[in-house]
Amino acid sequence: MKWFAKRQKCRKLPVKATFAGRPIRSAYVLNRLRNTKWEDHETIISLTALEGYVLWGPTGCDTARHYHGLQQHYPDAVDAIEAELLSADELATRQNRHAEVERDVEKAKAAGKALKEKEDEKLIKEWLALGGKP
Repeated sequence: MKWFAKRQKCRKLPVKATFAGRPIRSAYVLNRLRNTKWEDHETIISLTALEGYVLWGPTGCDTARHYHGLQQHYPDAVDAIEAELLSADELATRQNRHAEVERDVEKAKAAGKALKEKEDEKLIKEWLALGGKP
């Protein structure tokens, strides 16, 4: 299978407008553009990139890092763009995957905390056995 066959099918969504050579596909970004001053035009460029990542996903390490940064910086925009551009099935799949990742992170944190406490108890016992003060 060729590398490009693994990517999601190209979605043919209507382009509402273009800015700086980037298509604007969602009404959310277009409304933000209309309510944003020129000094903050970089926000619109970032949001158009976010639209692309929502639709087709990041293609490599650098774009994944950029997408993660945009998600952290514009969490409300991610939700609005996903709700507008994705189908209900795709949105449900993403939300389930996100919840699964959150559960895995919480489990890993709890396991790490338990291991740290166990190691600390062992070190305290050694400390006291050597005559250290509690």
